[in-house]
Amino acid sequence: MENQTFQPFKDVVLHDECVCTWQKSPSGNIEYSRVADFIDVSKVTENLDTGNMSITLIYSDSTANSETKEITVGLAEIATKAKILDLASKGVDVNESNVKCVIKHIRNRREGVEKSFVHSNIGFFNKNGEYYFKSYKIFGCTKELDLLSDYIGTFLIKTEGDGKKWLELVKRVVVGKYPLELALSIGFSAPVVGFIAGDIGIESPLIHIYGDSTQGKTTAAMLAVSAFGSPNIKEKGLVMTWNTTSNGMHGSIAGNTGVPVVFDESSMANKKDFTKDIYSLTAGKDKIRMNKECEIREEKSWNTTIISTGEHSIFSKSKANTGMRMRLFEFGNISWTESAKQADEIKETILANYGHCGKVFVRKLMRLGKEKILEIHKQCKTRLIDKLDDSDFRDRIAGKLAVIMVAATILKEQMKININIEKIEELIIKNEAENFDDKDISEKAYDILIQVVAKNASKFEKYNENSRFKPIPPSDRESWGIIETKGKRDKEEVRLVVISEIFNKILKEHGFDEPKIVLKKWKEKGMLDYEANKLTRRRKIEGIDKVTCYVINLKKPIKNKAEKNELKTNTK
Repeated sequence: MENQTFQPFKDVVLHDECVCTWQKSPSGNIEYSRVADFIDVSKVTENLDTGNMSITLIYSDSTANSETKEITVGLAEIATKAKILDLASKGVDVNESNVKCVIKHIRNRREGVEKSFVHSNIGFFNKNGEYYFKSYKIFGCTKELDLLSDYIGTFLIKTEGDGKKWLELVKRVVVGKYPLELALSIGFSAPVVGFIAGDIGIESPLIHIYGDSTQGKTTAAMLAVSAFGSPNIKEKGLVMTWNTTSNGMHGSIAGNTGVPVVFDESSMANKKDFTKDIYSLTAGKDKIRMNKECEIREEKSWNTTIISTGEHSIFSKSKANTGMRMRLFEFGNISWTESAKQADEIKETILANYGHCGKVFVRKLMRLGKEKILEIHKQCKTRLIDKLDDSDFRDRIAGKLAVIMVAATILKEQMKININIEKIEELIIKNEAENFDDKDISEKAYDILIQVVAKNASKFEKYNENSRFKPIPPSDRESWGIIETKGKRDKEEVRLVVISEIFNKILKEHGFDEPKIVLKKWKEKGMLDYEANKLTRRRKIEGIDKVTCYVINLKKPIKNKAEKNELKTNTK
């Protein structure tokens, strides 16, 4: 390395295992002056995801009996005097008197080292019109097209054991067990999402598996990710826990475009409301944040299949937003494994043999090409639309669930794993029908509003234009509005007049985060009486004029015991 072809600073060299300056004596001999202990550059690395460069220094630590040590630092850390002096705390022989020479020396030694590449993100990316998949290496559609780069991220995704043993387990234990076939397909849907999500306009699906601890849900989740990396929750594998912050969850999946991950045991999160987590995980983007210099940090993003497990539904612990239905898919109370013995066998095999078949699968995707995968997705989506119950969001739900069926199709047709596509589809359809009520969100809101009003009838004035009696004032001190009946007796129309603040409070307390969405739906259906270009009317409530209210046309009168008692009292 001393005979480098190019050295920017020729006055500093490595001589006799020391950093030295040199000059020619009057007699023509070269005289060396020692500047620092041994320092050399063993590696120059570029991170393909960030563009950041780093170097690995090997040096003699004078504080540790001249022991040779190694340290990797960013180029910025050895570019200025102020930065490089910090390396003295690691035992590098650099100080105020020699710092300029050490900087020159390191710059010289970089020239003789071939640059290598690393990456910290995982999943699909496009380079010069060609797709590649980042795992522990970077895979092209064939081995010849692989790129030289090593993974330096946090996940343990390097292959372990024998891929043939993993495949033998799948063919012997998983095939024919339809819930396990579904779990496998869910895991392999992650690279499908990473490959075509941008083309079909879907976010990262969140799939929550819940039920009793004896049903094998964690085993199913571990199986789902085992083709892509370690399924061991006790090491830095693809199975993590809910016992972390939202920022921690986002950080663990940032830069992931095609590798499945698991968040195990939602009960560990100790949350009463999962709404924000569901939205943020599936959105695929972290919050915009500022760095110390008040500059906007580079936005973190992801697009993959996220699996969650727990003993209870997280849908039931979330607000009743329409968007929730398109983001979260739950599979509840399914016996994923048939026995403890079967679960133990699966765990034992996948913990020792993982990370192999994911590579084969993504090569198949790239060889088939995006156009073919989109065609398969369209076919799967059409089949699901035909079989799912009709609803306002059936097409969008089918689009997301179809990625599971695409994965199942490729596993069967390309990987020759003889899973039963029809049975997997049947499980998905049955699960959707049993676990979710696809009633229009405005209908749900209407039902809840009527229930709340019926329980609080004493807070409403009762007015009937056909009655010879005066309006019945609310018996409660707090007034919420008016229940009014108009029209002929055979064609009576009942309207509920609710003070706007009261209405918004009722809906938000029952999980409807955006009451205006409900009101606009009612307006479209002719259920709302309103002033021009508004959703409200100003009405007289308890002698107060121009109170902003929502006026809702009811489908039928609200009746309860309290109301009947008030009528009897008023007619005495």
